[in-house]
Amino acid sequence: MTITSSRLHVLTSRAALLSVGILMASTTRSAAQSIAGVWFTEDSSSKVTIVQSGSAWTGKVTWLKNPAAVDAKNSDASLRTRSLMGIDILTGCTGDATQATGCRIYAPRRGSSYNAELSLDKDGTLKVKVKAGVGGKTQTWTRAG
Repeated sequence: MTITSSRLHVLTSRAALLSVGILMASTTRSAAQSIAGVWFTEDSSSKVTIVQSGSAWTGKVTWLKNPAAVDAKNSDASLRTRSLMGIDILTGCTGDATQATGCRIYAPRRGSSYNAELSLDKDGTLKVKVKAGVGGKTQTWTRAG
Protein backbone atom coordinates (compact mmCIF):
# COMPACT_ATOMS: atom_id res chain seq x y z
CA MET A 1 0.00 0.00 0.00
CA THR A 2 1.36 3.39 -1.01
CA ILE A 3 0.75 6.44 1.17
CA THR A 4 0.69 9.78 -0.62
CA SER A 5 2.18 12.86 0.99
CA SER A 6 -1.28 14.42 1.48
CA ARG A 7 -2.54 11.23 3.16
CA LEU A 8 0.59 11.14 5.35
CA HIS A 9 -0.05 14.78 6.34
CA VAL A 10 -3.64 13.91 7.38
CA LEU A 11 -2.46 10.90 9.40
CA THR A 12 0.27 12.97 11.09
CA SER A 13 -2.20 15.76 11.91
CA ARG A 14 -4.66 13.29 13.42
CA ALA A 15 -1.92 11.70 15.51
CA ALA A 16 -0.88 15.13 16.79
CA LEU A 17 -4.47 16.01 17.71
CA LEU A 18 -4.88 12.68 19.48
CA SER A 19 -1.68 13.32 21.48
CA VAL A 20 -2.89 16.78 22.52
CA GLY A 21 -6.26 15.33 23.55
CA ILE A 22 -4.62 12.65 25.66
CA LEU A 23 -2.35 15.23 27.31
CA MET A 24 -5.30 17.52 28.11
CA ALA A 25 -7.34 14.63 29.55
CA SER A 26 -4.38 13.58 31.67
CA THR A 27 -3.92 17.13 33.00
CA THR A 28 -7.65 17.48 33.77
CA ARG A 29 -7.70 14.09 35.51
CA SER A 30 -4.65 15.10 37.55
CA ALA A 31 -6.32 18.33 38.70
CA ALA A 32 -9.50 16.40 39.49
CA GLN A 33 -7.47 14.07 41.71
CA SER A 34 -6.41 16.83 44.07
CA ILE A 35 -8.05 18.72 46.89
CA ALA A 36 -6.71 21.87 45.22
CA GLY A 37 -9.26 23.79 43.21
CA VAL A 38 -12.53 25.66 43.48
CA TRP A 39 -15.30 23.94 45.46
CA PHE A 40 -18.97 24.64 46.03
CA THR A 41 -19.81 24.25 49.71
CA GLU A 42 -22.50 21.70 50.55
CA ASP A 43 -25.40 24.15 50.23
CA SER A 44 -23.86 25.88 47.16
CA SER A 45 -24.02 29.24 48.94
CA SER A 46 -20.31 29.86 48.43
CA LYS A 47 -17.20 28.72 46.60
CA VAL A 48 -13.95 28.03 48.42
CA THR A 49 -10.65 28.01 46.55
CA ILE A 50 -8.17 25.57 48.07
CA VAL A 51 -4.48 26.02 47.28
CA GLN A 52 -1.25 24.47 48.46
CA SER A 53 1.49 26.68 49.82
CA GLY A 54 4.56 24.65 50.70
CA SER A 55 3.28 21.71 52.75
CA ALA A 56 0.13 23.52 53.91
CA TRP A 57 -3.31 23.78 52.33
CA THR A 58 -5.54 26.81 52.76
CA GLY A 59 -9.01 27.72 51.58
CA LYS A 60 -10.44 31.16 50.86
CA VAL A 61 -14.02 32.22 50.08
CA THR A 62 -13.92 33.36 46.43
CA TRP A 63 -17.64 33.54 45.55
CA LEU A 64 -20.85 34.10 47.50
CA LYS A 65 -24.45 33.58 46.40
CA ASN A 66 -25.16 36.64 48.54
CA PRO A 67 -22.22 38.97 47.81
CA ALA A 68 -23.33 41.34 50.60
CA ALA A 69 -22.93 38.65 53.31
CA VAL A 70 -20.96 39.78 56.34
CA ASP A 71 -19.40 37.94 59.28
CA ALA A 72 -22.29 38.93 61.58
CA LYS A 73 -21.84 36.12 64.14
CA ASN A 74 -18.10 36.47 64.64
CA SER A 75 -17.19 36.33 68.34
CA ASP A 76 -14.96 39.36 67.75
CA ALA A 77 -17.42 42.26 67.51
CA SER A 78 -14.96 44.33 65.47
CA LEU A 79 -15.15 41.74 62.64
CA ARG A 80 -18.94 41.49 62.42
CA THR A 81 -19.22 43.96 59.56
CA ARG A 82 -16.44 42.49 57.40
CA SER A 83 -17.40 40.84 54.15
CA LEU A 84 -17.21 37.05 53.99
CA MET A 85 -15.69 37.38 50.53
CA GLY A 86 -11.98 36.71 50.67
CA ILE A 87 -11.76 35.39 54.22
CA ASP A 88 -9.57 32.38 54.93
CA ILE A 89 -12.08 29.71 55.85
CA LEU A 90 -9.60 26.78 55.95
CA THR A 91 -6.22 27.05 57.64
CA GLY A 92 -3.53 24.79 59.07
CA CYS A 93 -4.21 21.83 56.77
CA THR A 94 -1.33 19.45 56.15
CA GLY A 95 -1.30 16.38 53.95
CA ASP A 96 -1.07 15.39 50.34
CA ALA A 97 -3.13 16.00 47.21
CA THR A 98 -5.92 13.66 48.31
CA GLN A 99 -6.27 14.30 52.04
CA ALA A 100 -5.39 16.84 54.70
CA THR A 101 -5.61 16.82 58.48
CA GLY A 102 -5.03 19.36 61.23
CA CYS A 103 -7.34 21.84 59.53
CA ARG A 104 -9.29 24.61 61.19
CA ILE A 105 -12.49 25.54 59.39
CA TYR A 106 -14.36 28.73 60.13
CA ALA A 107 -18.17 28.48 60.13
CA PRO A 108 -19.51 32.00 59.56
CA ARG A 109 -23.10 30.99 60.35
CA ARG A 110 -21.97 30.18 63.87
CA GLY A 111 -19.03 32.53 64.17
CA SER A 112 -16.83 29.65 65.33
CA SER A 113 -13.88 27.60 64.13
CA TYR A 114 -13.65 23.82 64.32
CA ASN A 115 -11.12 21.09 63.71
CA ALA A 116 -11.56 19.46 60.32
CA GLU A 117 -10.15 16.93 57.88
CA LEU A 118 -10.38 16.91 54.09
CA SER A 119 -10.42 13.87 51.84
CA LEU A 120 -11.00 13.48 48.13
CA ASP A 121 -13.65 10.84 47.49
CA LYS A 122 -13.48 8.35 44.62
CA ASP A 123 -16.41 10.14 42.95
CA GLY A 124 -14.39 13.39 42.83
CA THR A 125 -16.23 15.15 45.65
CA LEU A 126 -14.45 16.60 48.66
CA LYS A 127 -15.43 15.24 52.06
CA VAL A 128 -15.04 17.86 54.77
CA LYS A 129 -15.24 16.19 58.16
CA VAL A 130 -15.94 18.83 60.79
CA LYS A 131 -15.28 17.86 64.40
CA ALA A 132 -17.41 19.77 66.86
CA GLY A 133 -17.24 18.67 70.48
CA VAL A 134 -18.10 14.99 70.87
CA GLY A 135 -19.91 14.82 67.56
CA GLY A 136 -19.19 15.98 64.11
CA LYS A 137 -20.53 16.23 60.62
CA THR A 138 -19.21 15.39 57.19
CA GLN A 139 -20.07 17.80 54.42
CA THR A 140 -19.77 16.99 50.72
CA TRP A 141 -18.35 19.75 48.55
CA THR A 142 -18.49 19.54 44.76
CA ARG A 143 -15.91 20.83 42.32
CA ALA A 144 -16.96 24.06 40.62
CA GLY A 145 -16.50 24.13 36.85
